[in-house]
Amino acid sequence: MKSFARHLAAAVAQAGLAALLALALPACAAPPITRAISWDDLRPASVEEVPDPFAGMPDERMDMLRVLVRSRVLEAQGFALTEDARRMRDELARKLALHGVDVDAALARRDAVIAARRPLTSPERREVAAYNRVVSRPTP
Repeated sequence: MKSFARHLAAAVAQAGLAALLALALPACAAPPITRAISWDDLRPASVEEVPDPFAGMPDERMDMLRVLVRSRVLEAQGFALTEDARRMRDELARKLALHGVDVDAALARRDAVIAARRPLTSPERREVAAYNRVVSRPTP
């Protein structure tokens, strides 16, 4: 029985020592690497510049383009358009063409801009996820 008691006491002592070490070691470990960064640090090193097809387009033309695109989207989703809505869409396309706006080409360029910018907005960017960082907001 004395042998059992000695083994039990030794096991408790070892468990206590292990628990004590488990609590003490993280405090002795090196602190995580942190550094203050600004919003400019979050910008990728190289950004492919894709010309914005709508930059400089007057508001009136942008509004016409928005209505035309909404009409196309609704129709593609299965909504039935009235003849008046179709006529209005055709008239908007004609007016935009008179101003030199090729609607299909502009929308294709828009899709290229979206595709080029999408990876830049991904939360999984390796440069950001690789460090434990402290982010500071820019001062106004």
